[in-house]
Amino acid sequence: MKRNISRTICAVVFATLSVLNVATVARAQEECSNGTLRGSYGFSFTGEAPGEVGNVPVAGVGRVTYDGNGNFKGKQTIGGSSFSFEFRGTYSVDADCTGTQTLFTLSGEEFGHLAIVIVDHGQEVRITQTDPGVTLVGNERKQFSGRPSHREN
Repeated sequence: MKRNISRTICAVVFATLSVLNVATVARAQEECSNGTLRGSYGFSFTGEAPGEVGNVPVAGVGRVTYDGNGNFKGKQTIGGSSFSFEFRGTYSVDADCTGTQTLFTLSGEEFGHLAIVIVDHGQEVRITQTDPGVTLVGNERKQFSGRPSHREN
């Protein structure tokens, strides 16, 4: 009888510890940090930005590479023109997977601020520009996530 009670107590303790461990791992996987963003992402955006005669439609595509430590660099092309330029920036990610970005020209001039949310375990980033008078939204998608390369040797 004592042996059965001891086995039951051990089984309950083991089951409880297992559940707590799974919950801790699941919670850790749901939290983000600057390190969540590492590697290259392709992006697109669309919206309106101030022009010479009011707001004008704007759209573009590009690539951004995050270092996992709060810095990034990228290149984008604005649709409807051959205007392409490189940029750099800083970012900060909160544990709830939201964050902010500040954009700079390569010469160091600040030119934009973004609010971001990281989704799909860091595979995607949703963005919106927060500067007054600008309404831009976009999406970034991780380019390489450990899948085999499609490049021919």
